[in-house]
Amino acid sequence: MKTKNYVAVALDRTQWRDRNLLMVTIIWGHHALPIYWELLPKLGSSSFREQKRVLGPVLALLKPYPVVVIGDREFHSAQLADWLRVRGVNVVFRQKKSAFVATSCQPGKSLKTQGFKSGESHFFKNVTLQKFAPIHGFNLGVYW
Repeated sequence: MKTKNYVAVALDRTQWRDRNLLMVTIIWGHHALPIYWELLPKLGSSSFREQKRVLGPVLALLKPYPVVVIGDREFHSAQLADWLRVRGVNVVFRQKKSAFVATSCQPGKSLKTQGFKSGESHFFKNVTLQKFAPIHGFNLGVYW
């Protein structure tokens, strides 16, 4: 049996009626175990500050292990990805079509204007994210 060499952690937020819950979950095989959460005092998306606040205790708990944090489009922030990277944590974040990306081969532009076709997949190393206050050195996988 092949074993994983990292702990997969999902960052997610759900809103149900007047409740807004931000949580961190460990992915274990086909199971997900919520290990830390916070009820947000507002409706809508979470902020970078709130995301750091729920990830901090989990990362401290998992410090001895290699960790990868997975997040959907709400957590597309290059700032959050960089904050995690500085702490030695890998990230897999879904990006919006409007995300600004520059590669060594082409100047920066949004993903939706880069000519990807349905069914195509691409992998780019060492891309720059964000037009203003750019953050460098990410890998980007694209599947359209």
